[in-house]
Amino acid sequence: LLAGKVCSSLLDVGSASGEFAYYVKSRFRQLDITCLEYDQVLHECAQARVKNCRFVQGDANHMTMFSDKQFGFTTMIGVLSIFDDFQPSLRECIRVTADRGTVIIVTQFNEYPVDALIRWRYSGDQGQYNPGLNLFSKKSISDFLLRQERVGKWEYEKFILPFDLPKQTDVIRTWTEFDSKGSRILKNGLQMEINLHILTVCLTST
Repeated sequence: LLAGKVCSSLLDVGSASGEFAYYVKSRFRQLDITCLEYDQVLHECAQARVKNCRFVQGDANHMTMFSDKQFGFTTMIGVLSIFDDFQPSLRECIRVTADRGTVIIVTQFNEYPVDALIRWRYSGDQGQYNPGLNLFSKKSISDFLLRQERVGKWEYEKFILPFDLPKQTDVIRTWTEFDSKGSRILKNGLQMEINLHILTVCLTST
């Protein structure tokens, strides 16, 4: 972990029921963790099950409750694909992260220079189509990061799940299959291969 008081703090954006915060706290007990979640039910669930963390209900695109450069680390796991425009939330993650701090984004990225907005609903459902599986290209993300004054460098690392996930009744939930090369891949009921990567963004001092 980075040295210094501000770098002993982590903001988890879109913390859901708090599973990631629970894991990180179990590994780094001295780390000051703040969890931001938009959904009221998930926010209350995380508060009830995860101890010694701060919980805030709010919007990842408008994190006005946090100061500039407040956190040493900012994580956003499985959240970016919810938004039709990735820039507001990613810009906010950079803003609230300290000089020489780190932003970590885990989501699916397109290797090709193509962005896609995806909507889905279950067959027979007459309600609105659901978001949540949008696909942004590495090129679009990298072009954005190039324009950010405080961004020093970034890298993408392919996420390889080391164990199998069975197919569930809810086919929108991801499962694993093996491709023709024998590699484990993530699939879902949209017949999409989920190309998960870990994007690590390192900030400079200003």
